Amino acid sequence: MCNIAGYVGDKNAAPILMKMILAQEGLDAGFFSGLAVHDGTRISYRKTKGDFGTLLRETDAEKLIGKTGIIHGRTPSGGDASWAHPFVTEKDGEIQICYVANGSYGKFRPYREAFDRIADSLEADGYTIPCKIYANMPQYNHVAGGASVHISDIMCQLISRYKDHGADTAEAMAKAFIEMPSEIVGLVLDKDAPDRIYYSRINMPMFVGFDADGAYLASCPSALPDSVTSYKLLPALSSGVVYKDRVETVKFPQFARKVRGFNRISEENAKKAVLARLSEGEADINELRAAIVGKKKTEDLLQTEPLAYLVLTELLHEGKVKEIHGTWEVGGQIAPKIRFASV
Repeated sequence: MCNIAGYVGDKNAAPILMKMILAQEGLDAGFFSGLAVHDGTRISYRKTKGDFGTLLRETDAEKLIGKTGIIHGRTPSGGDASWAHPFVTEKDGEIQICYVANGSYGKFRPYREAFDRIADSLEADGYTIPCKIYANMPQYNHVAGGASVHISDIMCQLISRYKDHGADTAEAMAKAFIEMPSEIVGLVLDKDAPDRIYYSRINMPMFVGFDADGAYLASCPSALPDSVTSYKLLPALSSGVVYKDRVETVKFPQFARKVRGFNRISEENAKKAVLARLSEGEADINELRAAIVGKKKTEDLLQTEPLAYLVLTELLHEGKVKEIHGTWEVGGQIAPKIRFASV
C-alpha cells in the first residue's frame, strides 16, 4: 500500500501536506515521494525516488504555492523517479490533471494483461505514458515493445481520455476505475478546477475531515491535524468532489465485485485483534492488518486497511498503543518505519 494526503482551503497547501504525510510516512511509504499543488492557474509538482527528507533536500517542493494540493508516499518497488506519484497528463506544455493512488491489483491481478491492452490503446490514441522504462519488472504492466509501465500512470491517462470524450472529472475517474478495477483509492487535481480535489474509492482508505481553514484528506486519520475534531471514511465504490467545506459523492453505477463493509462490532473485534497481537510484542501495520483479517476467505473486497488505520488511531487516542519510530532498509534504500507496541 501507500500513503496519501490532500488539502483544499484557505491556507498554503504544501506545508500542511508535508506535516500530514510525515505523520504517515513510516506506515506504508518512504521509498518514492511526490507533491502537487494548484495555484489557481496551473498545477506544479515535484517527485523523487526516496523519502520526503530526500524530496525536501533535492527540490523546492515545500515552497510551492497553492491552496489545493495532494501528496503521496510509496512502498518499495522497482522503477526510477518517474515511477513516483503523482502522474500527470499534459497539453501544450501545461499539466491538465495530476493523479495519485493508493493500493494494488489485489484480487484483480488476473486482469493485468487486459490493463496492458488498455495501455496500448491509449498510446495508439496519442496519450503518452511518461513512466515507460525498459527493465525486467514482471509484476507490473507492459506495453507493446516490452516497456514496463506503472498501473497508476495508465489510470491517469485513461481518466484523461474519458475527460476528453466529455465526462466531467469525477465521472471520468469512476469510468476509469470501473474499466480498470483494482483495490485502490485515487485523488486528482484538475487544471480547470482549482478549488477542489476529485476522488474515486474502491476499498482502500481515504478519510476526510474539516476545520475553519478547509478540508483535509489522509490515508490514516491519525495524520489529520488536531483542529479536525471529527472525520469520516469516504464511501466505498464511489467517486466525487472534495471542496473546502463539503464533500459530494456519487456511487458507482456498477462494479465487478462487492466491497464488504464494517460496523462498530467489526471495529471492536479489530481492536481486540490488534491488542492481542501487540501483547505478543511490537508489530508494524502489515502484521496488524494480518491479525485483523485472520483466516477469512472471501471473494468480496475487504476494507482491512481503513479498519486497521481507524482502530489504531482510536487506540492511540485512548493511550493503549504507542508508536515506535525507526527506519528500515530495502534494496539499499533506507526509509522511516513506524512500529506499534502496547502501553
